[in-house]
Amino acid sequence: MDYGQADSAIAPEGRSVGAICCIDYPDDWEKLSKEEYKRKKEETAQIFIRRLEKLIPGSSSLIEYYEIGTL
Repeated sequence: MDYGQADSAIAPEGRSVGAICCIDYPDDWEKLSKEEYKRKKEETAQIFIRRLEKLIPGSSSLIEYYEIGTL
């Protein structure tokens, strides 16, 4: 979702905020060491960035900041 379309104050003019959400199994994360957890978060982010790039060529070069969160 491009949150900039829903709330124009959420990002500076000429920029936008997007989100990619997915559901995963807690068991896939809970037993990881701190380093494994960080590595898996980065690997997961890169998977989604590559998928976005396939859907919207050139989009990955426009990403200025990203983060991945788990609950």
